[in-house]
Amino acid sequence: MNTNATTPSLGMTRLRLLDEAAATGHDAKTVSDAMQALYERGYISYPYTECEFIPAVQAGEAQSIVAAIAMVAPEVETRITVNAKSPVFVQEFVWAHHAIIPWKETLWTSSIDDAHPLAREIYLLVAKAYLDAISASTSNLAEVAAK
Repeated sequence: MNTNATTPSLGMTRLRLLDEAAATGHDAKTVSDAMQALYERGYISYPYTECEFIPAVQAGEAQSIVAAIAMVAPEVETRITVNAKSPVFVQEFVWAHHAIIPWKETLWTSSIDDAHPLAREIYLLVAKAYLDAISASTSNLAEVAAK
């Protein structure tokens, strides 16, 4: 989780996801294929966005998304307090597609690992970014929304 209050995390974007996966040695094509597989199976939202924000109306769904993360990836620490006032939840900054987030319900009935060889690793990057962005531990966030 992000503990630096002056540089809080916002939502996951396509470029950020590609960069973070590249840092662990994965090429863009393989990561894009994994992102698409996760999207098609309902594990993540639309993966080809550069928007870092989530519509404010989705703040109310945060707890159910956190619960879904715990089900899909029990290795992720999900005991957080959701900050419904996080600047990630800002309507006026949302483009056609919001930040990449985990979905609260998947369309797939088998393991996430069946989606793609990198599926779990990519899902974990998205899930951790979401948890960082909505966590109440990321305080003093007002300046981010103003930038």
